[in-house]
Amino acid sequence: MISLRLCLPFMFFFVICANFSFVKGQDQQQKFDPEKLKSDIDSLIKFIEDTHPDPYYQYPKDSFYRDIADVRRQITGPLSSLSFYQLIEPVIVRLEDGHTDLAMPLSEFYDLHPDPFRIPAKLKFSVSRPYISYQGPILPDLGIPIPVNGEILSINNVSSKDLVNDIIKMTSGESREFRLALGSSFLQFHLKQLYNIDSSYTITYASDQGIKSIALAGIREKEFNRRKPKESNTTGATSPYSLKLIDSLNTAIIDFRKFEDKPSFLRFADSTFSLVKERNFDKIIIDLRYNLGGESEIGDEFLQYFVRSAFTQYTKVVTKYSRLQKERYKNNANTDRNSSAFGVMMDKKNGSIEVENYELIKRKNLPNRFNGQLFILTSPFTFSSAADFTQAVHHYKLGKVVGQETGGLIVSFGDIITTQLPVTGMELTISHNLYHNIGAQETDFRGVIPDHPVDYRDALKFTLDLIKNHQTPRND
Repeated sequence: MISLRLCLPFMFFFVICANFSFVKGQDQQQKFDPEKLKSDIDSLIKFIEDTHPDPYYQYPKDSFYRDIADVRRQITGPLSSLSFYQLIEPVIVRLEDGHTDLAMPLSEFYDLHPDPFRIPAKLKFSVSRPYISYQGPILPDLGIPIPVNGEILSINNVSSKDLVNDIIKMTSGESREFRLALGSSFLQFHLKQLYNIDSSYTITYASDQGIKSIALAGIREKEFNRRKPKESNTTGATSPYSLKLIDSLNTAIIDFRKFEDKPSFLRFADSTFSLVKERNFDKIIIDLRYNLGGESEIGDEFLQYFVRSAFTQYTKVVTKYSRLQKERYKNNANTDRNSSAFGVMMDKKNGSIEVENYELIKRKNLPNRFNGQLFILTSPFTFSSAADFTQAVHHYKLGKVVGQETGGLIVSFGDIITTQLPVTGMELTISHNLYHNIGAQETDFRGVIPDHPVDYRDALKFTLDLIKNHQTPRND
């Protein structure tokens, strides 16, 4: 089976770079009557229950319904989609399925605030202390006396721990690390919605001289763009995959950002492994730390260069058929409506669930197959097909995994169905498949555990040091 392991429909950043100001009032937003909003809640529940194979796998149905009833009680007057989102999103998040989510209504923010503020500090977020640390100013000419890597204790009297936990509560995903990374890229959204913090910030931080506070003014988006240094060409950095050779270590580093564009990948892989063989390189590092996934078929092709026998990334997939699922395939431009497979699927009873077992994929006879030492670098942001590829490498003992547990799980929901709530028009995504990766037990709702657990930011250096010190464990 060919599957598209769709990842979250957001791009996130690890430095705060997309924030919003809220100078204008909420009175300019369209508001919806309470009964209409409650009808959207009914539609949301029906869409999820009709489409998702097991929506309450982590959070009990009675608890979910209790929380929904509490949301309904809070809707006593007309609300904007922003206020409605603030009420309903935490309940969806408790389902702990990163592919089932209500899209953040960002277009409404952009309409209201065409020239938003940015918080002038680069911040790093963590699920453990220090929860927030300072990484420098967003512009080089800003004189902010906070020490780099200094611990931020609070923002406008909101403790860093509370802020981190509240962001996680408002962000869908399977792991706390991934939810924080995604949610913190919309810091100003959460500061405003949760605490009514707008364009000025009082930062309390720890220093060698004790605890200090500083007041910082936000910077308008247009002003930031005018003042920021011109960037050099970054085409190589944004390519889905790139190669770097370290001759002194006989090591090739493949920076792999997306599992996409199979024809381009096949060309890249063939030339890369031919060059590795030609240069007699015996070590490869594949960096998947910032890879959100994509096409699992690319993972199959990638594994062909390492496997010793027939293989598979998955043992089975559980599929639920529904009206929304059929509409998705019917409207897909790549769907062959005249095929027998399409007819069979459309005849399936809505609500029915089927299990399909995967067959082993034959090992190709590749002249440039790699037989050296393989390392996979992972992080909480290694998601979907990238995590699936990592699990296959781990299960078949093809290499060593270095970094942190993957954000993508080895038993996970995916293949999103997208629909809209009838009244507000808000976008809702819902998983309709459940994938079991090779080597996973039935309830292994966890990521891939590294062989060498280190902070993901240090994973490349750690691996290079292993190689330099000739302490590289053999792949067994």
